[in-house]
Formats: sequence, C-alpha cells, structure tokens
Amino acid sequence: MNGDAVLAPAAGPHTERFWRAAKDVVEKIENHAFLEQLLDGSLELEAFQFYIRQDKLYLGEFGKGLATLAGRSTHMGEAEPLIGFSKNTISVEAAMHSSWMEEWGDSYKYGNHGKARNCELYTSYLVKAATTDNFEVAVAAFCPCFWVYFHVGKYLRSVQKAPSPVKYYEQWIKMYAGEEFEKSVTDMLKLVEAAADRVGEEVRQKMEDAFVKACKMEWMFWQMGLEKDYWPL
Repeated sequence: MNGDAVLAPAAGPHTERFWRAAKDVVEKIENHAFLEQLLDGSLELEAFQFYIRQDKLYLGEFGKGLATLAGRSTHMGEAEPLIGFSKNTISVEAAMHSSWMEEWGDSYKYGNHGKARNCELYTSYLVKAATTDNFEVAVAAFCPCFWVYFHVGKYLRSVQKAPSPVKYYEQWIKMYAGEEFEKSVTDMLKLVEAAADRVGEEVRQKMEDAFVKACKMEWMFWQMGLEKDYWPL
C-alpha cells in the first residue's frame, strides 16, 4: 500500500494536506520490519517487550502533554476532548501494557529501564511543543500518535491473512484497528482541522512541519523497539 491511501480519512483539506506531506514517511512505516514481524509472529518477544515498556513511559508523558494543551486552549469545544484523550484513551492503552508487563513478571528483562534515547527524544519534543509552541502547532505535533497508529492498525488488518500467532501482537493490532480508538482519532482530526482553519499560512506550514516531524519520530520509535536500542553508552 502507498502512503497516499488514508485508511483513517482526513477531517478536511488541512489534515489531508498534512497527511500527504508525510506520505513517504507513512509508506516507510507500513513496511517497517517491526510491524511486518509483529503481523506474522516472527518478532522477537524481547523486542516487543522493550517497545511496550518504552511506549508505557511515552504514554505517561503524552497524557500530561494533552492535559497541558487542554489548559492552554482558548476555543470552545477543544479542552473537553483533549482531557478525554488524556484520561480515557491513554488509560486504556496503558492498562493493556500494564497487564502484559504483570504477566511477563520476573522474565520481563526491560522492566526497570528508564527512557531509551528515541523515547526521550519524542517525549521531550512533545513536552516542549505543549508548553512553548503555538497551540495550533502543538496539536499538530500530537496528532500522529493517534492517526498513524490507527492507520497502522487498519493497514495490518487489511493485509492480514490470519491472526498473528502471538497473542500480544494480535491484541495490539485489534486495539489500534478498533472502533473505540477510531472515535478518538476522528475527534483529534476534527480538532486539528479546526485549528488549521483559523490560522494563516505561516502557522499552517509550521503545523505541517510539526506533523511530519512527529511521523518521523513514530518510525524511529518502532526502529528503537526492533533494535532494542536503549543508549549507546
């Protein structure tokens, strides 16, 4: 599939523009070895465990960033969905991660590590965006975590010939391809579309740049998991 094919439709011309700007990155994500191996069950469990631990740490910072954005919002109808994302959507994902980590128990090699360098990079970028960037630019930076994950979930479902033989991998695909997550994605896209609609072209270009940069960091996050890349020293 080409990155042009939007399995989670844009909310309007601005979000469609952002997606098209990131289409080369999205195509690389679709073909990432981590996701291909997750689909067929060949992904090393330790790589998935490493990724899940880092994603749990990431989600903690992501949720705080959403709450910060909600506090900064000055337009009607924006704060409520952002708060909902931080409390509900993130908590569902984190609960799934926690249940797996509890199941892995003492055999879980990566349980006590802090953030790996790509996790640190991505979360630091989002925290900075949430606290110092223009609000509209910041929500664009937060958008790929919703949109790209849903696209990936739907994409994997579209090419899947049989359930992944590893239960964790199949549950992961099911969550991100599911209707509950889709609603959050749709709401986030509407918010970003409205934000882009009320600003001028200079800010809109910054939104596009932030969106594409965050998409690249999504690719880097899966690469980090595949390589179990913590810190070189």
